[in-house]
Amino acid sequence: MGTTDVQTQAEQLVSAGARKVRITYIDGSTETVRVFKGSGTGEICRFRRRSRRYGYPLNYGRIQNVTAVQSRKSPEKKWKDAWEKVVARLKCSQLWENLIPDIEIALSMGYERLQKAKKEYWEIPYGDDRDTHVKAYLRKYPELETEKGENIKTDIVWHYSELPKVKKMRFTKYRNDDVLERIQIAMDRKEKLHLSDQYSYDVSFEYNPETNRAWYSEEFRGCGNGHYFLALDATHAIFWEDD
Repeated sequence: MGTTDVQTQAEQLVSAGARKVRITYIDGSTETVRVFKGSGTGEICRFRRRSRRYGYPLNYGRIQNVTAVQSRKSPEKKWKDAWEKVVARLKCSQLWENLIPDIEIALSMGYERLQKAKKEYWEIPYGDDRDTHVKAYLRKYPELETEKGENIKTDIVWHYSELPKVKKMRFTKYRNDDVLERIQIAMDRKEKLHLSDQYSYDVSFEYNPETNRAWYSEEFRGCGNGHYFLALDATHAIFWEDD
């Protein structure tokens, strides 16, 4: 297979959603690598070892063939396992305990049924007869009815139908574990804590023991906008929204 063919093959695999590929080199050796499309050039790149941010373009001149590595887990299994881990972290940290019942409702509905509920939610029309359609929707999915009735628990539809994006909080390059330890100490002592630092973003963290809630954010430097997370415990946070 020529260089151009290999490049086309790699581009098609990544466009189709492949995040891990198996490379067969011209010398007969093989290697499994994580891949991504470069944001600036659009080139297909491989991640550096143990990195989720940086990498370098594939060297097509050395490659004979590229094939996708199929995940061993189904989308449903990935979704279920990921949300169960979120619940386990919340129960251990006792943060955001108000979220657990809705996550458990999502898990009880199951992945496929929740995906159908999400699709049908967006098909509910706006207008004078919207209430009629909402009532019909809730008869089909009674688990999604709010406690006051006749309204939909949109957090379940919007957030919990998706695979959770959980990441380790990062404040600094060289002493991050020290910062995380400081957070754990504050949580153990039930002491308010606010931290800010810079690591690729303007990073901030806040813990309020009175409400048992904690927040983590990554804002673009000097902009006041960015990515906002809910802290699950002293080390990890779940993405919630962009602003």
